[in-house]
Amino acid sequence: MTELTFVNVGYGEAMVLRYEDESDHGSEPDTDTSQTLLVDGGSGLGSEYEYTESGRLPLGKYLAERGIRRTDAAVLTHIHEDHAGGLAALSDEMLPKILYQVFPEDFYAEVMRRISLTGRTESEQKLIKALNDSVDLAERVKSCGGRVEQLHAGQCLSLFPGAVAEILAPSVVSVRRLKEELEGLYAATSNEDDFYRRLDILDAEMNNYSVILKLNIYGVSVLLPGDTNISGYAKLQKEVLSAEIFKVGHHGQKDGADESLLKAISPEFMVCCASSDRRHGSADPEIMKLAAGMGIKLYFSDCPGLPEEINVQPPVPPHHALRFIFDEGCPASVKYE
Repeated sequence: MTELTFVNVGYGEAMVLRYEDESDHGSEPDTDTSQTLLVDGGSGLGSEYEYTESGRLPLGKYLAERGIRRTDAAVLTHIHEDHAGGLAALSDEMLPKILYQVFPEDFYAEVMRRISLTGRTESEQKLIKALNDSVDLAERVKSCGGRVEQLHAGQCLSLFPGAVAEILAPSVVSVRRLKEELEGLYAATSNEDDFYRRLDILDAEMNNYSVILKLNIYGVSVLLPGDTNISGYAKLQKEVLSAEIFKVGHHGQKDGADESLLKAISPEFMVCCASSDRRHGSADPEIMKLAAGMGIKLYFSDCPGLPEEINVQPPVPPHHALRFIFDEGCPASVKYE
């Protein structure tokens, strides 16, 4: 059996893909018969979890409550605080054995380093924190005996029995461009005006450097595009996007999807990782209405309030997680927990 869980981390994304060998019924949850892959980790800021009425909680706490004491691998889709911070906040014991991301392993040591500038705005502060967190995360994974591996379009990962992941993006060209932008950013730390100019440009572009994963779990396809917005799919062939489960990009903001994209993907389920306060215009009502009108079943990692006319079914209760369950030869089932 395999589960894909969207943890309620508020405004952020944290997914847990977990395989358990049901033939070993007497095993503990964390024996060698189970395998756990993380995709992003939500925010690492304590302020994100002060509001608890909707059930939100940090990734590390969720894993501990599930009895998951170790993780086999993690994918960091892109360097934004609401995706990277929760991975960096994991204890050493929970750190993945393999950290998948878009750079060669030596890029962290040779180019990236801790930035001492604090940022002039909240967005700048969060991006600086995310950059620092990504450096710390890579260093800690390696110091704990793990390794850092690079992802780019065209790769295929065998995850565990019945589950594979195809990497649709970013392309090798996009990774090269991102590396050049980061090299320029770190070289500009002695010139604050130039540094912040570069930082703001990088912040605006970072979403479309996201890793786009297409999972196949017992024949069920799942599209996980990080924060990719509509323009980020432009160079992908429409036929590769088709998926039964679609996690909409950029938290369902206005640029997260449109009719053309939803028709290309043609999902049965759409998951939106929007916070309960619908920060930054997440869970955009027009996108949700469009998807619902196309017969797509809407699910949410948190509890965003939406206009009654959208009539989300089933209603979204307070929950710690949204879980899809896959079994060989069976359709996927889904429930809030």
